[in-house]
Amino acid sequence: MSTSKAKVKKELWKKAYKKLIAWYRDLDPSVFSRFLQEKAALRERNDIIYFDIIGRIRERAKALGYYTETIRSDGASLIAYLLGAVDDNPLKPFYYCKEHGWIRFSSSKEFYLDLNDKRLCTWCSLDNAPHRFETNGTNIPFEAYLWRGKEPQHRINVPTAFLEEGTQMLKNISDEYGVSLPITIEAESTLDLLHNLETKTGIKVTDISLHNEALLTAFCTENIEDILNIPNKELYRNMLRLCKPKSFFDLLKITGMAHSVQVWTNNLENRLKNNLCDFDEIPVFAEDIFLAIRTEMERLGINGEGLANEIAYNAVSGYYAENQMEDEFADCLILLGFDNWFKKFISEIQYIISKSHAVIILKRQLYMLWYKLNYPDEYSLIMECAK
Repeated sequence: MSTSKAKVKKELWKKAYKKLIAWYRDLDPSVFSRFLQEKAALRERNDIIYFDIIGRIRERAKALGYYTETIRSDGASLIAYLLGAVDDNPLKPFYYCKEHGWIRFSSSKEFYLDLNDKRLCTWCSLDNAPHRFETNGTNIPFEAYLWRGKEPQHRINVPTAFLEEGTQMLKNISDEYGVSLPITIEAESTLDLLHNLETKTGIKVTDISLHNEALLTAFCTENIEDILNIPNKELYRNMLRLCKPKSFFDLLKITGMAHSVQVWTNNLENRLKNNLCDFDEIPVFAEDIFLAIRTEMERLGINGEGLANEIAYNAVSGYYAENQMEDEFADCLILLGFDNWFKKFISEIQYIISKSHAVIILKRQLYMLWYKLNYPDEYSLIMECAK
């Protein structure tokens, strides 16, 4: 890059750190440790520059009234979140008071949409000016970002109306640095629909609260085929019938299975049909595999994440579907207390979607469903015009 990378990165690390301290003034050690973990892994790489560029492009789109998404595994990085590259924080689900910088993690929920978004901050209550907590947290380990290699590709989904300006903005930044950046901008048809719904109803996507039991119920009972962007919609219906989701986290898991290959079909589906496990117990994402192995190692007092990292990384690429798991890895799983089915489950996977990507897909579907339920006439008109 023609612009001094070292100088740019130094300033961006300062920028990210300032945001961390400004947002989380009551700094939890685990949050600080996560920041430092990512900094240690990315210090010699250019990822922080890419996160900032993505954040700048998304900020420009937002100023013009366009909702955008960053897919792939960027959602596994706290740094990406701090710089505006992604909307969802990868920490464990938590309540957050913007007024006091107060953060408290949930001990019972796996996904922030299942937290109570009407809960009031106790500190604010003492000030006689109660504020509602904000909620966030998808519980994604940073290792999931590193599985993509040293120079991962980044993709921003935008409405078609912003594609030309966003592409030109990316080109200008690329020229500024004197290199081709590993970032692409693509038009996403569902974002076109959402933008049209925003325009027609006057309600912005970012003003919609998805913490809504009615949405969860409707997702499982209403006809949602028009909001599912998958080829096999009957498969999705079968998942809903068999899994009986009771939370947004359950919906997230179903979304993950629907967009993976050989995670559900001839794999988890059979176990659930034969009552060999509960839906709550099944791992759906590579991140689940990583966390399950790491948790068992910690339970046994074993330090290190090498085993969990290697097996989860290989599962992402479908390595074990083409190559038999090495005996030493299989033996370690047995010693950690995993049944043979866990090894078989991993060995069947051909492709497994990242958890952060599944979060984006689910949120996109929930926004569409919200408009369908609350503005049925406008929704029907826009869907008809899109045919």
